[in-house]
Amino acid sequence: MTETTSFNIGDIISTIFILGFSIIIPAIIIFIIYKVIKRSEKRANERLSLERENTVLLKNKLMI
Repeated sequence: MTETTSFNIGDIISTIFILGFSIIIPAIIIFIIYKVIKRSEKRANERLSLERENTVLLKNKLMI
């Protein structure tokens, strides 16, 4: 008996497509979450610096 192996191009393409999306979509989601966290950290740092400046200004006004 001889065994013949045939490759179905459609199966190969669909497998690559499904595996690609199973890797790409989570990577995109992780990237978006990372950007959102970085943006919120930046805003928090800006708010903190503004509060520090306001505190210094208020202390200077009280000293005068």
